[in-house]
Amino acid sequence: MSTPTRFKMPSASQRVLCLPELVLLTINDLAPRDLHSAALVCHTWSEIALDYLWETAVSLAPLFQTLGPMRFSEVESNWMFVTDLSQANWSRFHAYARRIRTVKIYTPVKRWSQPVSTDSVEIVKVRMPPGFHFPQPVRLLSYDPLARGSAGPSLHNFLCIVSSAIKELYAFEIHHISPDFDEAPVQDLYRRFGELETPSLESITLKNPLYFSNSPSLPDLIRHHALTIHALNLNLPYNEQLWIAIRELRNLRDFSLAFEQLSRPQDMMSILDEIASGVFPRLEAFSVYLEPANLNTGQRRAEVFERIGRLTQLTSLKINSEASIMSYADEMWHVGQSLSRLETLCIADSCFGYDERRGTGSSLISILRSFPRIKRLDAYIIFDSIPDPVQIEAHSYLEVLDLGHSPAPKAKHEDVAGFLNSVLPRNTRVVHLEEEGSPEAKVAWDEVVRLMAEA
Repeated sequence: MSTPTRFKMPSASQRVLCLPELVLLTINDLAPRDLHSAALVCHTWSEIALDYLWETAVSLAPLFQTLGPMRFSEVESNWMFVTDLSQANWSRFHAYARRIRTVKIYTPVKRWSQPVSTDSVEIVKVRMPPGFHFPQPVRLLSYDPLARGSAGPSLHNFLCIVSSAIKELYAFEIHHISPDFDEAPVQDLYRRFGELETPSLESITLKNPLYFSNSPSLPDLIRHHALTIHALNLNLPYNEQLWIAIRELRNLRDFSLAFEQLSRPQDMMSILDEIASGVFPRLEAFSVYLEPANLNTGQRRAEVFERIGRLTQLTSLKINSEASIMSYADEMWHVGQSLSRLETLCIADSCFGYDERRGTGSSLISILRSFPRIKRLDAYIIFDSIPDPVQIEAHSYLEVLDLGHSPAPKAKHEDVAGFLNSVLPRNTRVVHLEEEGSPEAKVAWDEVVRLMAEA
């Protein structure tokens, strides 16, 4: 008589090691090679590791290679199938395609990140059985796709993944684009978004894509997704048709605006007027880049600050300029008193100043007095000297003072620490972002923070 097989219960340690929360902590920072190993541990580890491995796609080649062998063409700089896919395992394709959540488009560097051929994409379209589909990521990120002229094919590859599943669209042109670049792929991409059957985009970021200056594709895209867009970050040439489309975004909550090539300072004033009049009734976070011409006289600064002060619903405000805004902090009193809900204030003066004026310790005092309720302040401040002792009411709400790329203080570190302790709440955290090529600033501010803690 055979003995029944006894089922062995997993030990407590084995059960703990299979908890998804702990697995996530374990493999979160693993390199791709180690993720491959983690995927072989057990079913729980495999599912999570594979999600990490396939979460981001920079080329369709790795996914297409699950369908059949491909070879790389040195002449065409792309991948192509060597079979007709008649024996393709579409279930395997789907198992990996469904895990892709982010697509990143940039100039390919390594062979595996090169695009697939147009013919290969068409073969997959034709051979794909009913019920299967291309990846449906939630975000599409495009970095510098046209500046070097070689990312157009990669961008064109991903036209097939544009769907209503995508919620975030990001395009950032870092480098200068030559006059003879081919903009057709990127125009096709945005036209495809404007033709989706169901509006879906929630967040759009477009920085320096000059090819939109006279193109209708962007205004059309924004109109099509007007009901779903709640975050819009634009840094591009001014286009009247684009602004007309933007004004229809009634659900916009986060708006970052840096229009270039405005012919007159009054044009920005007109835009600020419209925003201040309530064209975006749900706006909570606003970031604006102001040309120095909008700030070069007391009257113009007063006009700008008056309009910003009418945005009483804001919880976050960022003002960016090549001019030194922080040095005019004492002129922002009425802004601070009007924006009673404001929690985050960022005054982003350029590190490479348009003028010689800079924010100082006195500027910091003015900001704290004008904006007594903010919890976070980001500012560029120079501490060449310490202001004379003043009586300042305790600023009881500030939690973080971010000095960004502020230079190392020339004043004695103990004097800077004493000054900051006198004007900031005891629990305020002072942070500094190390500037590339200037490690001494980081060392100096670390010393100031240490002295503040010891006082």
